[in-house]
Amino acid sequence: MPSSRDWPRESKDTGSGANGGDLDWAAPDAYVKPFSDALQKLKKGEMTETPVQTQFGWHVIRLDDVRDTQFPPLEQVAPQIASQCSSRRRRRSFRQPDKERQGPVDGAFAAGDRRQD
Repeated sequence: MPSSRDWPRESKDTGSGANGGDLDWAAPDAYVKPFSDALQKLKKGEMTETPVQTQFGWHVIRLDDVRDTQFPPLEQVAPQIASQCSSRRRRRSFRQPDKERQGPVDGAFAAGDRRQD
């Protein structure tokens, strides 16, 4: 079997194919479970001994490097967090109108039906 260095750097993946299958930096849990499980077993510089099958096809995985996750300081992301929390509160209040405004529910009629007496 030829060395992995001699294998063509081809990928049919529309996301990473242009980079020869290079997925750049990401946490293992960013991938589907079979891929993630195989990736987490590798040490730096190692490659899967057998191809890994996922719903996206077959993969030969090589772990080029590892690094610690770098999180931005809280002060830098606090405005984004506040905005997301506010948006979620607005969506929840929109989905759950005040009970005082709700009338009785007649299960015999679907929304938009008009009772003809």
